[in-house]
Amino acid sequence: CCKYNCCHPSFLNACCCPQCLMAQVLTRLRLSWLANPVSESEWKQTFCRTFALAVVVGIVTGIHSNGVAYYPGYPLWMNITYHLISTAFGLYYLIVLCKTRRAVREKYDIPPGKTCGDCEDFCCAWWCACCTVAQLARQTTDYDQHRAVCCSRTGLQADYSVFIV
Repeated sequence: CCKYNCCHPSFLNACCCPQCLMAQVLTRLRLSWLANPVSESEWKQTFCRTFALAVVVGIVTGIHSNGVAYYPGYPLWMNITYHLISTAFGLYYLIVLCKTRRAVREKYDIPPGKTCGDCEDFCCAWWCACCTVAQLARQTTDYDQHRAVCCSRTGLQADYSVFIV
């Protein structure tokens, strides 16, 4: 993770906002926000859709987690809604990260590991999602040749061309 230093944009995104880095990797691979191969008009919207979803979920869960939920009389429906949204987004992130990792393994002919076999994508995404998305970011570009930036659709300088899966 720290080959380029601890202030490298992909490392910072992996630690602080792995959903943003996942959106950048999805865009590099020309995948949809659901990690499916799609037309050009669709994959160009991937970063915006994925990042917007993460922001909305962050706002909703942030409002809930600011301590309001612990006051007497806090509505049960709000608590249930918070947990449903958090769970749904967690499942979305887990599934899309697994699918993205599988797409990268297929693109580069990387066989599944011997320890987890076909469950390796799930195990990596489940046990250390930020490390998994950082690995995917490194696998989908050469940071020695392409300058990384935090705030772009691909996480790379503007003249970068995307891969075709």
